[in-house]
Amino acid sequence: MAKGSERPKTFEEILDTPIEDFEKPKPLPEGQYLCKVVGREYSKSSQKGTDQIDFTLKPLDIGDDVDSRELKEQGGIGDRVLRYRFWPSDKAGYFIKEFFHHCGVKKMPLRQAVEEVLGKEVIAIVKHTPSKSGDMLYANVDSTLPVE
Repeated sequence: MAKGSERPKTFEEILDTPIEDFEKPKPLPEGQYLCKVVGREYSKSSQKGTDQIDFTLKPLDIGDDVDSRELKEQGGIGDRVLRYRFWPSDKAGYFIKEFFHHCGVKKMPLRQAVEEVLGKEVIAIVKHTPSKSGDMLYANVDSTLPVE
């Protein structure tokens, strides 16, 4: 994996930026990213009120399949993060288990695994998904792989 990050702007630098200089954000290029699980949040979906768990993944490095030129033009990885969402249910249990196994977390109750996964590394496979309005692309975690 190749490095792909530069220093993000400070809050003060952002406040001093003319509003005309702000551009529509571009999603991280598709491909594989070495990530660290840096957060998790329990919440309910806004549409159906379904319980969900969001894991925050911080990209640390990029895979050979990531367009490094495009990423560099975007200013690198910077402070960007990815969200990996699960809706815990018997039907979705396999996908949650697969994510935990890829992070090296095995053989424990889900509640414990959610805490144990923090700080672990995993390969996130990023794909682009269009917004409902069709005017934006989002970089979403499609699946994961274990770090070899």
